[in-house]
Amino acid sequence: MPSDSRAISAIFEQLVVERIKPLARKYHCVLEEGGGREYPDITLRDIPGFEGKIAIDVKTSRKKSVNTIGGFTIGTYLGYFRTPNKKVGTIRYPYGDYAQHWIVGLCYEFETYEEKIGDLVEEKFRITDVDVIVQEKWRIASRQTGSGTTKHMRSITKIEDLKAGRGEFGSQKEFLEYWRNY
Repeated sequence: MPSDSRAISAIFEQLVVERIKPLARKYHCVLEEGGGREYPDITLRDIPGFEGKIAIDVKTSRKKSVNTIGGFTIGTYLGYFRTPNKKVGTIRYPYGDYAQHWIVGLCYEFETYEEKIGDLVEEKFRITDVDVIVQEKWRIASRQTGSGTTKHMRSITKIEDLKAGRGEFGSQKEFLEYWRNY
């Protein structure tokens, strides 16, 4: 594996897309992949018997401990998020066109090891102990920003709470009101 977290995220994102493609075919809906820095990474649309589109965003995080990550940045709280009926900035469709917003989060251990090849010792990297989280965005959201330099929301950080969808909001409405007024 490469050691660059952006490369690891790109690999995981492609793996998730490849896993979702057969499901989209099975349920006769259209899968659209987002471009580079576009939200979401995957749009599912024209879903039989379902009103609206589904946004799927793939997030990755290295584990800080067995049951903790630093948190996923789960989207901006400005721009398209605050103007859900307009196509603003880097979003495929207006935010409000999506009936649901899902996060596929991959939490992993990153290991460095040495491999001896003849007289050379080469540093190698591998990913181990991957936990997969699949939850609606609001269910894993915290009331904290992703970092001090961006305008992004952050997820909760305990893996067991991420898996169970035990975020800091009691409803999607509460989540939207909090972050749209942040």
